[in-house]
Amino acid sequence: MDFAFEQRKGYATEMGPAIAWKTQNDGDTTKIREVSAKYQALRDSALEQFADDSGQAYTEKSWAAAYWRAVHTGASESSTGALVFNLFREEILTELRENPDTLPYFNVYNVHKQEPNVWSRGEWKGQNVLIRIVQRMKPAAGEVAARMELGVDMSFPESTKNIGYFPLGWIPKEYKSKVAIGETRQMRCYTNSKIMDETGRITTKTVRLYNQSLTQEQIDYLEGHFPAGLYKPEDFGLPPN
Repeated sequence: MDFAFEQRKGYATEMGPAIAWKTQNDGDTTKIREVSAKYQALRDSALEQFADDSGQAYTEKSWAAAYWRAVHTGASESSTGALVFNLFREEILTELRENPDTLPYFNVYNVHKQEPNVWSRGEWKGQNVLIRIVQRMKPAAGEVAARMELGVDMSFPESTKNIGYFPLGWIPKEYKSKVAIGETRQMRCYTNSKIMDETGRITTKTVRLYNQSLTQEQIDYLEGHFPAGLYKPEDFGLPPN
């Protein structure tokens, strides 16, 4: 754990100037790639050198957990949030998807088919919203009969027109075990899929809701902008999103 904290501090010290250098040099990511490669090498070295009391090497999942705690404990540097994703991408994304205690987001679908149809007009780009998990009757569709399903109601405090909670959509089956009826959260809302008509008007079909505990870098990474739109996974030898 101490090693992870040391790496967080060093990463922030070096990545900050590297990002500034990119801005000053027409988007050249050379310095960013150099810093990332250095800490990838330090990570690989740690995996080989450190062991528990019984002499067994720590698993990559254990290291990912240590780095996750390091970047979320008392970190004030804006450039540290991407460290754990850079070094343990698959482990972190798997944990976020599969562990109900750490899942920081979930999707909501059929936003454009709700009655009243309030929240599908336009595109959501990270606005702060209030949500609550509800159970209500989902209308019949084709050969599927009407049935009770888990849904989401949402309130957008900044709205001066739509005051209070209105139906947002339905929760996909992969997230149902990770939410509870009556649960409320403050979250950030992003359009996940949309359609555009001939006039350019956007209608949101699906949204992804993120817990406010996530940093902007982490959200941008999970949204596929890696991180904060500054660079892409290939810059660090990672597979494309």
